[in-house]
Amino acid sequence: MQVSIDGLLCCTISNDHAVKIYDVVNYDMMAMIRLPYIPGAVEWVYKQGDVKAKLAVSDRDSLFVHIYDPRSGSNEPIASKEVCFNLFFFCCYFLTHHFLSKLTVFFNLCIPRYI
Repeated sequence: MQVSIDGLLCCTISNDHAVKIYDVVNYDMMAMIRLPYIPGAVEWVYKQGDVKAKLAVSDRDSLFVHIYDPRSGSNEPIASKEVCFNLFFFCCYFLTHHFLSKLTVFFNLCIPRYI
């Protein structure tokens, strides 16, 4: 479960291939994204100056991270990126052309694969 930085949105992932997005203020599920894979981790991501956050969702069984627009109503990612991981030189950011993500997406995605 992750809460957006402004505290207005919350999202959860589950083994049933679903991401559920909740409006915290109104206590309402506002969207559900069906995934073709089992999610491993989720994080709200922002581009500098963005008003609306996007979701970064990792694939539990691969090194891919997919970016979704939770307000679009689409189950298709707007961007996908394979993450390179090296135990000795850990890269602390995920950068597609427009989005930065927190360290937790990588930590949850990559560390369990090598332990």
